[in-house]
Amino acid sequence: MDPALLSVSSRSSDDELVVSVSSSFRPGSHDATHDAILRSSDTVLFYVHSNIMKASSPRIFDQFFASATSQDDIIDVPESSAVLNVLLHSLYDMSCASYAPSFDILEEAVDRMAFYHISPASQIHPGRRLFSLMLTHVPLLPLRIYTFAAHYQLHELAVQSSSYTLALSVSTVTDEMAQRMGGVYLKRLMLLHIGRQETFKTIFQDPPGTHPVTRACGYEDQKRLARAWTLATAYLGWEGHIDLPINVIRASFSDLEEGLQCEGCKSTLRDRVEEVAVQWAAVKVGATIPHSSKYVGILCPQYSANDIICCSPNAILA
Repeated sequence: MDPALLSVSSRSSDDELVVSVSSSFRPGSHDATHDAILRSSDTVLFYVHSNIMKASSPRIFDQFFASATSQDDIIDVPESSAVLNVLLHSLYDMSCASYAPSFDILEEAVDRMAFYHISPASQIHPGRRLFSLMLTHVPLLPLRIYTFAAHYQLHELAVQSSSYTLALSVSTVTDEMAQRMGGVYLKRLMLLHIGRQETFKTIFQDPPGTHPVTRACGYEDQKRLARAWTLATAYLGWEGHIDLPINVIRASFSDLEEGLQCEGCKSTLRDRVEEVAVQWAAVKVGATIPHSSKYVGILCPQYSANDIICCSPNAILA
């Protein structure tokens, strides 16, 4: 039982009776008078309105409301107060962010929706409070939320969480996750990561340009810089850093400059690093898929491989 969820009232008689009541669904908390009282498995009372809940699903709570003969009859519901609180806030399209429910609680609430004939897709989409609340968990739990969204075919949530998975290695996808998200979304996730890796290689593959040969720096000297660039790029790619921060890129290649004596080489290196940083920053803000990409049809089905697609990372699966 979450104490932040509750207001507690008491009545004095021969013995004191203490009743726990939801602070959001207490008598008088809404304009209309309640016509049902739900009691959670941990004995918290929720005063609710059946017409609001049935607007989301005509069959919701049928097995429970059928047993009630008046608005003051208490209907027992086999959910904890924390889970029932999320379910009711969702049906009323109210935010329960003030209770700071963990994603475990949110996921459990959604898992229980089918039991009450509620469609998760009707409750979790842009514009709904539950969708907004789930987005707050994405930065810390991107892969878990992507898996959850894929399982319930919550496409918009999968799109929003997909870009955050780029900070992780696909090797962190367990067999259980893969099975839960299903073949379509697993394939999309894999191709998203492959596509970002392809973009990384395209941006970083060309070494710094050359400058006119001088006595102090000939072609062979400049080739050493090109080889060093290739090694540094290979290291960054090998580490799987497909969501590299710009400052890490600058720091990695600045080490190359420290070993250079030629001012011309230093200048071409700085120019190339700046060019790469700008291009990579553009990828992190908006993804460009090359004309030749074989991933276009899956990542962005509405486009053909002859298109150049520029979109935000959050639309990369759209």
